[in-house]
Amino acid sequence: GLEYTLNSDGASYSVTGIGTCDDTDIVIPDTYDGLPITEIGKKAFYNNDNITIIIMPDSITVIWDSAFYSCGTLANVTLPTNLKVLKGSSFAYTKKITEIIIPKNVSLIEAKAFLGAGLKSVKFESNESTWILVKPSGSSIFNILQDATIATPSYFATALTTSLSNGTIIYDHDWINIAQ
Repeated sequence: GLEYTLNSDGASYSVTGIGTCDDTDIVIPDTYDGLPITEIGKKAFYNNDNITIIIMPDSITVIWDSAFYSCGTLANVTLPTNLKVLKGSSFAYTKKITEIIIPKNVSLIEAKAFLGAGLKSVKFESNESTWILVKPSGSSIFNILQDATIATPSYFATALTTSLSNGTIIYDHDWINIAQ
């Protein structure tokens, strides 16, 4: 089965690796050893070319750096309802993922979260999102989206995966939802 690690709070677990699981469709349970699973650990499924579908429980609040980095066959992902943070490069180079829905509780999408991914469309669960683009240091550059409805899904997908046509490289920065 999958590998799990007890989190520092002692009250929850992270999925930290593929372990002995060789399934193509991965279903992460909502509990392990009687405690909730709240995180997908750093590089948990890094460079895995076996996974095609990942189903995560709504108890997941953080997907850590490079968790699904370069999962070349991963094509179907539904982000958990209670997800708050997508860390850096979490879905970078997942070329088969073409659409993602950002849950309303997400407050931070870190730099390069979807760099080089196959995204064509990014949709928002909430129309009340106000995303600000910031440098990883935290200094604000400019307010790229006044409201989720202003930017088309394909525009946001481009912004998360590549540089824009005017040469602005924004995938290298963090996105903060200030409407939280």
